[in-house]
Parts: sequence; C-alpha cells; structure tokens
Amino acid sequence: MNKNSQRILVSGRSSSGKSTYVKNAIKAVKRLVVFDPLDEYARADKSISKFTDIPALYKHIITNKNFRASYVPQSADTQSELFNLCNLLLAIQIPYELGKSKQQLTLVVEEMNQSYPTSVKLREPKSITYKG
Repeated sequence: MNKNSQRILVSGRSSSGKSTYVKNAIKAVKRLVVFDPLDEYARADKSISKFTDIPALYKHIITNKNFRASYVPQSADTQSELFNLCNLLLAIQIPYELGKSKQQLTLVVEEMNQSYPTSVKLREPKSITYKG
C-alpha cells in the first residue's frame, strides 16, 4: 500500500457524534465511497449517489473522474459485502499504486460493528467422527 495512505478510526459510544464528525470531514473529498449499511449518507447529502449493487457502483466509478458514492449493502451478510467492496476498490487503485495515476480515493466504513463483529456466540462444538 502507498506510503501516503491513511487509516483513521473514529470511535465512540452510540450518539456521540461520530457520523456527524465524519460527514463534516469528507465534505471536500472528490473521490469518495461510503460503505453505508444504514443508508444515511446519500439521504443526508445530495452530492452523494446511492448504489445497492457493486457492478453499478463500479460502472459509476470508472466513468467519472470524481465521484461521491454510498454503497448500501442489500444482503444481511455485511461482512462479505464489505470484503467484496474492498476488493473492487483495491483493483481500482492499482494504477495509483503503480504510479500511473494520481487519483486516490477515500473509503468510509460506517457501522463497522455490523460488518466486523466484536464478539461471537460460542456454541458447543459438534462431535466429529473421523473414519480412517
């Protein structure tokens, strides 16, 4: 990953102003994708286009030099949805990583706790019989 890449974590209790902070911080970002499971970004900011499937988002990104998009996953499996989105965005950034483009993009992941659980319910393991 490029040396100029940044990762910023905004964390806090529910209703502590995290989303408001992020929305203000990204106002000037010209190449933006928001992973938005609660569908709040495009509704709040008309400069952000809403997408519910990755192929349509991909088409939008490659046909627009600048874009502001939210991806609202339609599957309950938000972990897989986020994984697929990240793979798409990594592929799109290959020219930047190779030094052939100066166009970076910004990814915001909202509600990370829905896509990357912080706890799991432990279950009694099923007995397994090996036949050898």
